[in-house]
This record gives sequence, structure tokens and C-alpha cells, in this order.
Amino acid sequence: CLGSGSEKWGVSSREIGHLVQNALTVIQDARIAHANLVLAKNREKILQNTSDLRKRIAKMTSKERVSTGQLTQAEGIATEVESASAEELWVRSKHDTLLAQDRLRLVLGLMFSSVSFKVKSNGPEISEIQNSEELVTKAILVRPDLKALELGVKAAAARAAWEKARIAQLSLLLSTKGVGTYGILSGPGVSLEIPIFHRNDGRRDRADAEVEMASMQYLALKQRVAFEVKESRELLLQAQEVLSRTRKNVLPLVEKTVALAEKEYRRGAASYLFVLEQSRTLVDNQLREADFAAAVLRAEAQLMRAVGGKLP
Repeated sequence: CLGSGSEKWGVSSREIGHLVQNALTVIQDARIAHANLVLAKNREKILQNTSDLRKRIAKMTSKERVSTGQLTQAEGIATEVESASAEELWVRSKHDTLLAQDRLRLVLGLMFSSVSFKVKSNGPEISEIQNSEELVTKAILVRPDLKALELGVKAAAARAAWEKARIAQLSLLLSTKGVGTYGILSGPGVSLEIPIFHRNDGRRDRADAEVEMASMQYLALKQRVAFEVKESRELLLQAQEVLSRTRKNVLPLVEKTVALAEKEYRRGAASYLFVLEQSRTLVDNQLREADFAAAVLRAEAQLMRAVGGKLP
């Protein structure tokens, strides 16, 4: 779509290149909005489970531990306060989910549409990523905005060559002797320099400046593309690593500890404070896992845009 055929429609190749790149940016924004909505839904689910857990603990404490004298009334009230706070966080998370859904609607152009949609995500997969050199090479070859500037450099060079060619045409015109019976008579003659034409110096200088400016813009964008690819790749690697460590090394141990703490609490062998601390640790790590998963999705979207399309 970046060929010279687009010029007949009054649209330059550079404009088309930027249009295509803007389309890739829209795709990136939609993927990021989707990732944020998935994150909001996961947070809502986690906080809902936390609220339910706090309610069960508060109910058990009030009926079993306080009534039998195992805990003081103040400790029973503390469990109710924790339950109310957990429910408040859950209510706030529901509003965050609605806002994230509206942001996705905005990106998709569905703000005034009554169409409903469900967002599903099984979480990002940890996959191998190509090295940065290969990704940069692909981006340089396929990025539409970079390709457009490359065509702009060639077009500017062609204009500069045309301006220089006009000098030769002018010299040929000045060597014409006159018009005879059989038409224009041109001979070897002498091509004289006429001061009023100034040998087209102004046009040539401007054309040369345009070539230089287009070349500098191309080189600057080329470096920017390489930076965007390397930065987004590094962010993706970072997000994948912390997500993998959290899933494999942290969450299983914390979940096991919470289950044991609740069991000991029911037997009266553990304090409520211990159960509360362990459940808080579980919630914190579950929220961190959701954040890391969303970070992977966002980094994937950024890398796809930086490369200029689907990841290899």
C-alpha cells in the first residue's frame, strides 16, 4: 500500500505509512485496554473471595470464640471491622471494573452502543521470545512509518536529481541557433550562461536540503524503532519472569500456609491474628499475580506494535 500508485489519490506514501502505523497503535491500545479489564475482573474476584473469607471468620469468631470466652469482645469487633473493610475494597473493585469496561468500549468505538460483550482470558502464556537483533531487523523491514520515510528519502533524492537534470535541459536550449525552413536548427554552438537563470541554484539547494532532512528523519526514526523494540522486549521478559516465579514459587506455598492456619484456628491452636496475617499475604500475592499477568499482556501489545505486526 506504500507504492507510488497512492499518489494519484492525492495521498502521499508517507501519509499512508503513518496511517497504517496509527492503526497498529489503535490495536495496541485495544489490547492494553483489554488487559486492564482482565486485571480489573481478576482483582474483583480476588477481593470478593477475600470479603467472603473475612465474613466467615467474623461469623465464626462471634458465635464460637467470643461466646465461649476464648476471645475478648474487642477482638470480636476487630474481626467485624476487617470484614467490613474487605467488603469495601470489593465494592470499589466493582466500580473499577465498570470503568475499565468503558475504557475498552471507548477504544473499540462502542461508547454509544448497547452491544454487550464478555471478556475472557485464561492468562498469558510464558513463551520464548526472539532475541532483540532479530526483532529489530524485522521491525526495520516491516514498520510502515519507517518504510514511508524511506520512500520519502527516495522521492526527495529523485526531485534533487530532476532539478540537476533541468540544468542540462537549459544548456541544450541555449545552444539552439534558430528556426529554419525545416524546423528548429540546433548545432554544436556554444552554451552561454545567462545570469538571470542563475543555473537553478536555489531549487537545487532546496532539493538537496530536502534529501538531507528526509535522511535525518529516517535515521532518527530507525533508532527510535530499535529502542522501542528493545524496551518492550525487555519489559515483556521482566513481566514473564516475575509472573512465572510468583506462580511456581510463591502462591502454592502461601495457599498451603493459609489452609493450615485456618485449620489450626478452628481447632483453637492458632490465633485470629495469625490467620489474618496469612490471608493478607495470600491476597497480596494473588493481586500481584494478577498485576504481573496484565503486565505481560500489555508488554506483548507494545512489542507487537514496535515490531510492526504479529510477533514471530
